[in-house]
Amino acid sequence: MPSSCPKCHKVLEEDEICCAQIRYTWRCKNCFKLTTAFAVPYGKCFLCGGMLEVIAERNLGDPMRFHAISDAVQIDLESFYYYKLARERATTPEQRLVL
Repeated sequence: MPSSCPKCHKVLEEDEICCAQIRYTWRCKNCFKLTTAFAVPYGKCFLCGGMLEVIAERNLGDPMRFHAISDAVQIDLESFYYYKLARERATTPEQRLVL
């Protein structure tokens, strides 16, 4: 039995959602947090509860241009966890203070 997509209301042969691959970006009006997803529950920011506004076009272009930034952030995270582990294993208060 044909059904219709709940998003665009196009008639479909199978029971499916044809617009499932479409993603939207919202920005919180209070904390400016960006959220990219299919839907945001209740239309409120999950961090501060502020109202959201839809950003119509948010094309980031080629994702490979962010590869260097991603690598740098990964190195910083690994360093953070390395020093955190070292601080937990430190045996003296002076070592913990330095780490």
